[in-house]
Amino acid sequence: MKKRAFSLALLIFVSFSSYSQSLKEDEWGEKYDEIIKEACGHIEGECLVNYSAYPNDKDELPINNLKQVAIKGKVVILKEHDPFWGAGKNFKSKLLVNPTWLELTIEANKMILTTGDRHHRYLEGFDVLYEKDGTKFVGLSMGS
Repeated sequence: MKKRAFSLALLIFVSFSSYSQSLKEDEWGEKYDEIIKEACGHIEGECLVNYSAYPNDKDELPINNLKQVAIKGKVVILKEHDPFWGAGKNFKSKLLVNPTWLELTIEANKMILTTGDRHHRYLEGFDVLYEKDGTKFVGLSMGS
């Protein structure tokens, strides 16, 4: 009898845990989809970029930070074309001032289209490559 009660309790716990995890995954997906929808809503033409540079809240759910300044100051984004990833050319953005994550996402989409690299589509962050005359030249960290 004790064995059956324990088994039933374990089954209920596992079922609840799976259900709870499923709800969290659904909520995570909804929040992520909202961020992507907002980002793609500002992109003309085909939206290829997937925005992934968001922080998480205490429940590990994505926080929409698209309107937050990502880099302070004057910024130019650079990406050298790699023919291994597709036909294209080098990318150099226009001068951006205090760009938000949304602006970086828009430029990342342009970069994907220009370089032809449709494999690395997840914007995960950036690296300052060098600074010259008060302008930061930046590479976007793109994952696949």
